[in-house]
Amino acid sequence: MRNALFLLALTGAAVTAPASAQLAAQPSLVVLTVDLDLTSANGRARLDQRIARAVREVCGHPSDADAEGRSKVRECRDATLAAISEQRAIAIAAAERPVRLAGSQ
Repeated sequence: MRNALFLLALTGAAVTAPASAQLAAQPSLVVLTVDLDLTSANGRARLDQRIARAVREVCGHPSDADAEGRSKVRECRDATLAAISEQRAIAIAAAERPVRLAGSQ
């Protein structure tokens, strides 16, 4: 997708399930980029804010009293950020490519 990034939560619990069940069980979100100028530092910062918000939503929020849950959420967030880093880089590179127009005469 050129104008959006797709986030998929990567949780350790889903690793033991069959591949088709993993995709169905993992929450996901789309982060829109079409309204951002990814050639600017401000646009990239806003993208990073959207990604961070989406990662928090996809991976959840454990109770402060649940140490194991906090650990799993931290692992999910780290894995999801690592997984989306390539999509982020591709979106920024696509925005920085010049558009070539050819006249028709």
